[in-house]
Amino acid sequence: MRRIWGGLLLLLLLVGCGGSGGGGGGSTATPSVITDPFLFDHNASINGGVLTRWPSVPVTVDTGQIPDAEAKFNRWRDATGGSVSFVFTGAGAGVRVRLGGAIPDTCAETVVFFTAGGSVTRAEVSLTPIWNTAVCVETVAHEAGHSIGFFGHTSDGGLMDPDGGNGQITGQVANMMRTLYSNPPGTMVKSALLARGAQTPRDGIRSVRFVTPARYR
Repeated sequence: MRRIWGGLLLLLLLVGCGGSGGGGGGSTATPSVITDPFLFDHNASINGGVLTRWPSVPVTVDTGQIPDAEAKFNRWRDATGGSVSFVFTGAGAGVRVRLGGAIPDTCAETVVFFTAGGSVTRAEVSLTPIWNTAVCVETVAHEAGHSIGFFGHTSDGGLMDPDGGNGQITGQVANMMRTLYSNPPGTMVKSALLARGAQTPRDGIRSVRFVTPARYR
């Protein structure tokens, strides 16, 4: 049986226009800058070169009573030494996990909403009917990674590969998430400076959609 990776569907949408949200800051302030190509590629690149994360932790999560979902999210807490953590609540949580995804031959879909200033405001995880079958590896843990700021897929054989790989959070991914949550939203990544130039972040809220393929033949 040969595994076919359908790739990552990355869709940026302008879904709302904001006035003065929480991500603006003073226009004369000099933003902090860090250098981390992996962090740029798997987070900041989708938002004009600025780090995009939940503005505070713990992140609130509504698991929708999905079995073992709390433990799957807490794998990220453990892997990052508590840099990112979670509290599990009901309605009104920042991350919402539900059954009901209907994209054929996929395990799940995650949509993350964020501001131009780098603050994640909401994440919606939709699990498809095959999410817990043999063709989908650690689906909830994988989608949890997207919901907290891992905006992309890897090819290192680990959890954040498109098919979930071996189900393990690799050291490089864990280190990236520690760095992400050790710096404030809106921190610029040095590799993005040239492309970003003197542009001003746009107001409003955007979304990024990740579809995790699990197609076989």
